Order: sequence, then structure tokens, then C-alpha cells
Amino acid sequence: MKTCPALPLLICLLIPLVGLTGGCSVQRASIHRAHQAFYDGDFSRAKSHLQAIGDRSRPDRHSTALDLAMVELTSGNAAAAEKRLRELRDHFDQHSLPAPIDNTLSLTTDDLARAYRINDYETVLLRSMLAICSLANDGVDAPAYCLQATRAQDTLWPVDEDIQAEINQASASMNLTDQEDVPESGDLVDDQEPRPDQELAEQQQVEQEAAERALQAWRSGPKVALPAYLRGTMREATHMDYSDAAQAFRLVNYIQPSFIAANHDIARAEQGVHSKRGHGVLCVIALVGPGPRLVETQAPTTTASLQIASMILQSSQGDVQIPNLASVRVPTVEIPHSDVMCIGVSALSPATRSTSPVQLVNHANQEQAVTHQLATHEQILGVTETLTDVGALAFAKSEAEMPWTVARAVARRVTKEAAVHTTTKMMGLDGTQANLAHAMLSTAWSASERTDTRCWGLLPREFQALRSELPVGQNVVELAPVDQAGNVIGDPVQQTVTIRDGETQFLIVTAPQQILSVVSTSDDRSGP
Repeated sequence: MKTCPALPLLICLLIPLVGLTGGCSVQRASIHRAHQAFYDGDFSRAKSHLQAIGDRSRPDRHSTALDLAMVELTSGNAAAAEKRLRELRDHFDQHSLPAPIDNTLSLTTDDLARAYRINDYETVLLRSMLAICSLANDGVDAPAYCLQATRAQDTLWPVDEDIQAEINQASASMNLTDQEDVPESGDLVDDQEPRPDQELAEQQQVEQEAAERALQAWRSGPKVALPAYLRGTMREATHMDYSDAAQAFRLVNYIQPSFIAANHDIARAEQGVHSKRGHGVLCVIALVGPGPRLVETQAPTTTASLQIASMILQSSQGDVQIPNLASVRVPTVEIPHSDVMCIGVSALSPATRSTSPVQLVNHANQEQAVTHQLATHEQILGVTETLTDVGALAFAKSEAEMPWTVARAVARRVTKEAAVHTTTKMMGLDGTQANLAHAMLSTAWSASERTDTRCWGLLPREFQALRSELPVGQNVVELAPVDQAGNVIGDPVQQTVTIRDGETQFLIVTAPQQILSVVSTSDDRSGP
């Protein structure tokens, strides 16, 4: 029997490729265990898993550092989380563009050869998380972080001029208490000729439709309302910057029109009233639900993705024939299931502390009466509302970039097929031996390819908020995770907060699953 002289070389090429395949699955399993420990409230185990992953895997170092910051914040170490996020902010700012060599190398290996970069909306969320960490600590730098987040968002997605003019005009008119009478059609001045009613109505209709289209187009972008809300709440607490607060709340209303509380915030800021005499404000910022993560899936190729792949290959290899590929492996967004929809907040009287919670209601039915037996002993403050839907942002981003993601996978497959073909020729193989070697190398190389599922996996599904006025002094509030039907589905947590006259106290809570954690436990500090 004749032995192929190239067989030892072929085996040497296959061994490292097979080894890479096992390492990828082990890494994904480790990250999953770390995330699950976080959801279960075992923060020390989650931290140790994430630190081990970051230490042994250079490509995962920065994505695991983002998750570590979330673990540190939730476990009560807001100062450490703020320091870590600040270092990550500086790193991502310095490496905002991909290196050309990384793009070239990724065509022969996989996308893990590219340096990890956060998404555009995560650039805004990172600065917003810095503000939340600051509010959970001393609050000194929170206004600056919110301003950074707002500027980052304005740079990524500039506000439409008409929308910005409307916001500015509404803010400028806040201090005007008297309005001049509008002249009747027969009292026009400066010899202005009246326009026909029909022409005027048509023009107004056209302008209104154009404004609505501009607003919808702007809203459809990946906007983040969280920094505007935090900024408005902090500006309002100064008792001097009500116009700035109203402008911020209007921006929240434009970005997240489903956030009903923004209408009350705007009206209150326009009136220049922070809270009733003898009362202060409790602002609950809730990080609710498990956030989006990336998982591997098979995606079909499309005409658009094949055209993009062709351009990628032409720029690096010249004219290349693209085979007919039905599908490729790519990362896609997935959100783990959670029954937690929002956080119910109640103020307890001394008679009801440490008793069982009453049933709370959801957003769609906030006026519904609660269980009568305990209603006289407990004041239902409400449930948190969604400020920023991180899951929706992630899905929109993934869908928009999917043609390019698929195109890179196609280009990588073509590059590897060409390299395998060249290798078999250099080994002097032909006929059946060449076909067998080509199949073995191509299969092993494709199997060793790791889908880039690196992400900020411990972001919440939603950022939510609830603002309530409470009397001055020590107040005990009870917080509990609530499902879609308005039922409490986890153990409630009671927290004592100190309310001062005319000041704002922030309370940061997290509830990725049914375990709720209070982050901000300082009763000695009010908002800036």
C-alpha cells in the first residue's frame, strides 16, 4: 500500500484546528456560568468566573471587564465599578476605529482577531452607567457623566434641526406668563394681505406632516433617553435650573414617548416646583431584566450580503469567484427569559413593616385598586416605567448590521477555501488525495472558526424609573419585582431612606431575575 508523503504534514495542520474547536465551547460555557451566577445573586462566584475568563483570554478581556463593573455595582461597590467603567471609557475612546491589520487577519481566522469594540448605543450607556455609579456613591461627577452621554449621543445621532428648534422654543417660552392677543383676520398689520383659508390650511398640513415624518425618522434611530432623564432630575433638584430640566424632560418625551411620567415632569418643571413643602423626592432607577447577549446562529446569505462580500474580497484579493453559500454562522441577539417586567414601590407605615406585600399592578392598569385588607396600611407609590429598552436597541443594531456580518463570514469562507486549495497544490497532491485533503482541511478550519459573541452581557434589558414625593424624615420603602399581570414574583426588599425638604434622594436597584438588589444604600446624600 502506497503511503501519502504529505500525510504527516496534513496531520500537523489538523491538530491545532481541532484544539481550537474545543476551547471555544469551553469559553462560552464559562461566560454562561458567570452570567447565571449573577442572575442567581451569587456575586462573588460571578466575579471570580469573569476574572478568570479575562485573565486567560485576551480577546475577552474588555467585554468581561464591562460585566465585572456590573457585578461590582450590584454587589454594592459602586466606587470600584465607576473606576473600572471610567478606564473602559477611555480605552474605547482611544480605540474607536478598527485596525486594518485586524480586519485582514479576521479573514483568515475569525472575528475574534478584531479588537472588541462596544456598539454605538453602548457608548452612550457606558457614560450613563458612570452617572448611575456616581449617584450610588457620592453623586459628585454624575452631572458631568450625563453631559458626556448627551454629547456622545448628539455626535452619533444629531437631533433634527426642526425638533431641536421646537424643544428650544418651548423652553424659551417657559418664563413668559402673558401672551399678546393674536390679531383677528381683519386686524392684520403692516398691510399684510390675508392668505386664503384653504391655502393656509394646506400649508399647515404639509408642514405638520413633514414635522411628523422628521420626528418619526429621528425616533426610529437608536436613541437613549436615560441620560436626559438623569440630567433633568438633577437640574430640577437645584431649584434654579428648571428651564434646563424642562428641556431635558422634553427630550425624554421625544425619545421615549411611552414614558408617561415625562409629561408630568415637564409640567412640574415649567411651574418651577420641585416638591410640596415638607416633602422631598425619591427617584428609583431600576435595572430590570437580563439584557441582550450574542449567541451563534446560522444566517441565510442574501444578495446584499454577497455583494458586500464581493467588495471586501476585491479590495484585498482582486477578482474572486464567490461560491453559492446557503448560510453561514454569525452572532445574533438573544434575551434570556425573565418574568420581571418592572419594580413595584410602596411606602410602609410602622404598623405594616415586615408584613407581606400587597398585590401591585402593571403599567397598563395603574389606577386599579389593590388588595383592600392592607391598602389602609401601605401607600402604593407605583411601578417603574421604561426609560430605555436596551433589548430593542440591540435587536435594531443587529438587524441593521446583519448584511455586513454575513458578508464578512462569506468573505472569510472564500478566503479559507482559496488558502486550502493553494495548500493542497503546494503539498503536491492531486486527484482523490487532493480532494480528501481539501475536504479535511476545509472542514477542520471552518469548525475551528469561533463566532464572535463577545458583548456587554450583564446590561439590563431595560432601564426604568419612578419618581415619588415623600414626607421629610425616615421613610421605609418596599421594593419588589413585578410580572406582567401585576403580581409580586420575588421576595420584597425593605429599604430605609432619609428624605430632606426639597431634595432628591436616588435609589438604584437591580432585578435581572426574581432576586432584587438595592445598590444605593446611603441615606446621608441627596442628588446634586
